[in-house]
Amino acid sequence: MSKVAYFVLAVIAISFMVSTNTKSDDEKEAYETQVPTGMELQQVGSKPGYRVVLPKGTAIRREGDLRIIEGAGEYASRKFVEYDALLDKMQADIASLQKDIEELKKTVSQLQKNTLVSK
Repeated sequence: MSKVAYFVLAVIAISFMVSTNTKSDDEKEAYETQVPTGMELQQVGSKPGYRVVLPKGTAIRREGDLRIIEGAGEYASRKFVEYDALLDKMQADIASLQKDIEELKKTVSQLQKNTLVSK
């Protein structure tokens, strides 16, 4: 009788081990989703099955228990503001580089004059 009990317990233990390793259909689908170029698979919430394909950089904000995905208009306006700030920084960097180039040109011309005078 004890061999039968051990056998039944072993079968139950093995079935629990197998069932914990298998993923639900939602989890499998979330991990096997094909993500197009320029998009990313973001997890929404704490469960691995709650995933959404969104453009890269889309913000998800939390209000209470709700998770709100940024709309297309919000995403576009936020990106335009980011690009405007980046463009302003690049223009300032270009102006600084142009100033440095002018100073270098003056230095080179002075060095050329000094070498001609010394000859």
